[in-house]
Amino acid sequence: MSDPSPSPMPPLETPQYAYWPQAPALSQAPGYALPPPPMLAGRPSNVYHGLTIASFVLSLLALLGVVVLLGIGLLSFSGGLGDEAGDMAPLTGTIPSTATLAPLSGDDLADTVADLIRKDGAGSVDMTCPATPQVLQNVTTVCHGQIDDGDWAVVVFFEDGNGSFTLMPV
Repeated sequence: MSDPSPSPMPPLETPQYAYWPQAPALSQAPGYALPPPPMLAGRPSNVYHGLTIASFVLSLLALLGVVVLLGIGLLSFSGGLGDEAGDMAPLTGTIPSTATLAPLSGDDLADTVADLIRKDGAGSVDMTCPATPQVLQNVTTVCHGQIDDGDWAVVVFFEDGNGSFTLMPV
């Protein structure tokens, strides 16, 4: 039997394609799929800009804190924040010739020490000193009292047998 509606076109042949070798499939355990490859999707987010600014500000504050602590440390080591005793320099003097040097009474030594401290610029001075049995080199005594309404102790170092001494505030 013949075809009732013959086609004006010849029948199509099966096209011939070139064969290109492909990479072998990866062997994997049954039931596990490979993870998807990493990829960027869309524009980068602006979520982290606030965190970046905050971390920058906090790091600047930390740096400022370190600089301030170093400044305070340098001031304390250089004596900028010292106590009052460190501000007072040693004073030198001599026991007056009217006082007897052996033994030296506490009242005579207290008067001499108070006069020397007043000459250095102190306003009111009230000192008490113990009696010193001998005035010789390397003899030391400590006087206590009030200098300008502050409690002080003053070490008296005798330098020789003639009554020369050095005062060191404590």
